[in-house]
Amino acid sequence: LIRFLKKFRGVNAVSQRLTNLFCNEGLNVTYTPNGVDCDIFKPTAPLSTDGPLRVGVAYTPKHDVRKGVSEFIRPACEKVGAVLVEAKARSDQHVSPADMPAFYNGTDCYVCASSSEGFSLAALESAACGRVVISTRVGGSTELITDGVNGFLVDRTVEAIADRLIWIRDHRESATLMGRRMRTCVEQEWSWTRRAPAWLTFLKA
Repeated sequence: LIRFLKKFRGVNAVSQRLTNLFCNEGLNVTYTPNGVDCDIFKPTAPLSTDGPLRVGVAYTPKHDVRKGVSEFIRPACEKVGAVLVEAKARSDQHVSPADMPAFYNGTDCYVCASSSEGFSLAALESAACGRVVISTRVGGSTELITDGVNGFLVDRTVEAIADRLIWIRDHRESATLMGRRMRTCVEQEWSWTRRAPAWLTFLKA
């Protein structure tokens, strides 16, 4: 991959982690983190105050293994009695792009259990909708999430994910506050207004 990328005049990377990895290999890399449209993806419904936790996940079936849905997310939800709400492309659970804001707002939290990511757009979009995001330490998740403040960073195990789901379930008011902090963070740091200039600079270079 490095030999292939060295043929190009420039390379962009959507997370600081990828940027550092490529820089260490001598590539000319521009840091161009993903952004989100905060006018489209915004809180329109509150987190639930009681009942089963509603856990969101968005993925394509062929990426199930890398995304960890069957191996980690679904078992964690079953363990704590949470309802898994899936946006699964190319299936009867497909959700159109126009309906994704409503999908996120129909959940209490979003779980990313990926083994690798650049910067999960689904996690960023759900964060913009004021949902609590639980993620493994992959790609841009460590830039988006301050653990225990606006979301949770976890190990890739059923137990670790279930533990954070239990916390959200048992601390609804605190989870709502955490979601608000996440929304504020996204507005300040991850909106396209904030992030687009880096992409434009890269494309003009």
